[in-house]
Amino acid sequence: MGKYVTVNGLSLHYIDRDGGRPPLVLLPGLTANAYFFDGLVSHGLSPAQRTIAVDLRGRGLSDKPDSGYDMASYAADIQGLLNSLDIDQAILCGHSFGALVGLVLAAQDPHRFPGLVIIDASHLLITERTAHLIK
Repeated sequence: MGKYVTVNGLSLHYIDRDGGRPPLVLLPGLTANAYFFDGLVSHGLSPAQRTIAVDLRGRGLSDKPDSGYDMASYAADIQGLLNSLDIDQAILCGHSFGALVGLVLAAQDPHRFPGLVIIDASHLLITERTAHLIK
């Protein structure tokens, strides 16, 4: 069920399940991988929504480069994945660290990402800057 795409010089693993539009891009926490969301997906997210769960760089079955572990690189990887899948618009759903990546993506490109679901992100992330990004 897993697929791979080459973006930004690395092989990125993702799981793409068919369903409604716009797709829901699932971004796991720092120590998790794309399979973290299997329970949610199997309980009705798909086929109601197309879900694309991603192994972020350095995690799961994606490549583990020596560098590029900054928010700009994580965001560029997700943008590259969606470009390769010809997806113009998606809803982001990030858990923990994935929520931070989602915040960066939504702030960079609010037209591409009209919705953001944040799951179990630290309350310490709720700063004036974070509130501004969420708006």
